[in-house]
Amino acid sequence: MRWNIIDEQILNGIDEVEAYFKSVREYFDSVTTDFKVNEVIETEDKVVVIGTAEFYRDDALINVIEACDVYLFENNKVTDLKSYCIPMKNIKG
Repeated sequence: MRWNIIDEQILNGIDEVEAYFKSVREYFDSVTTDFKVNEVIETEDKVVVIGTAEFYRDDALINVIEACDVYLFENNKVTDLKSYCIPMKNIKG
């Protein structure tokens, strides 16, 4: 498996993906999140998920991300994932 977090890093293999999840866990434990899926597009070997994520600390909105994840499959297993995350500068809060 390969996970390309666009303009940030490329993770190769499940071990690197798991290490990355552990490294961001502290942040997710320190905030309240509101994830919304706006659209899902499916083909035989691809799923695209488009949505937003809002992050709150002490009830104050601190960050908003527009996101798109593209999952590529072979034999019903994810082989490649591309994540596009765009921080929104004009957040309401």
